[in-house]
Amino acid sequence: MKLKRNCRYFPGDRPCKFHKEKGIICSDCPYYSPINHKILIIKLGAMGDVLRTTAILTPLKKKFPNSTITWVTLTSSLDLFQGNPYVNEVLDYRHDALPRIMTEEYDLIINPDTDKLSSSLATLARGKKKLGFGLDSKGVVFCFNPEAELWLEMGAFDDLKKNNRLTYQEIILNICQLPKEDYPIVLNLLPEELEIGKRFASENLLSGSKRILGLYTGAGDRWKMKSWPEEGFRGLIKKVLKETDLKILLYGGPDVQDKNAHLHSEFLNSGRVINTGTNNSLRTFF
Repeated sequence: MKLKRNCRYFPGDRPCKFHKEKGIICSDCPYYSPINHKILIIKLGAMGDVLRTTAILTPLKKKFPNSTITWVTLTSSLDLFQGNPYVNEVLDYRHDALPRIMTEEYDLIINPDTDKLSSSLATLARGKKKLGFGLDSKGVVFCFNPEAELWLEMGAFDDLKKNNRLTYQEIILNICQLPKEDYPIVLNLLPEELEIGKRFASENLLSGSKRILGLYTGAGDRWKMKSWPEEGFRGLIKKVLKETDLKILLYGGPDVQDKNAHLHSEFLNSGRVINTGTNNSLRTFF
């Protein structure tokens, strides 16, 4: 029996999923898929930006249909990739990413971030072609390709960023030399997770509602000063309840537990403001 080690489904340290689930061996495997084009994406944080950057996956697969995609990110973003049909492997930066990217060789390396950590990883990684940003020997961020220069300049000059009218996805797609079409983010919910959503909708009488407004009342740790105060949300909710038939869902994490409890209590009698809870896991939140 010949072991086909160049198959994208071969993990190396354990049986592949097709052998485990169906008992298939390499010589008779109809799922054999040799690794032809290896792509490395380095996108660490923040979590919302990681999710937005998944918009490059669909056009990447269209351009390189036989590719194998590896994504390096932080522990907090690993759950974003459960059920992702395009990413073959997700590496945790704090665990196995560094030795892997310094050992393997990639056909294409993409780093859309100008921070020095991501840029240094992109420089260390072994690749035939690199897009986005790297870090030179003096610790200075530089562009691998001309399409990345606009994003670097926007990060340096406030006036350029304020005058920008391109979406984040358009900018990143341009850096990646991909067509700037309206590609969606990639987030796949598992069947059991969809059931959680259906039960929640049924329990809160949302199943027949065509119009629902979700209010996320917090902000990321990096942008605490951008969080709208409770008074702002209170005024908005009053206006929405008065002028529309929308039902309102309050979202957030532990940092806005009191804020959401206050807002929910104040508008409880309306029957249209629902507190979704502030201790949900990331996947339950989705």
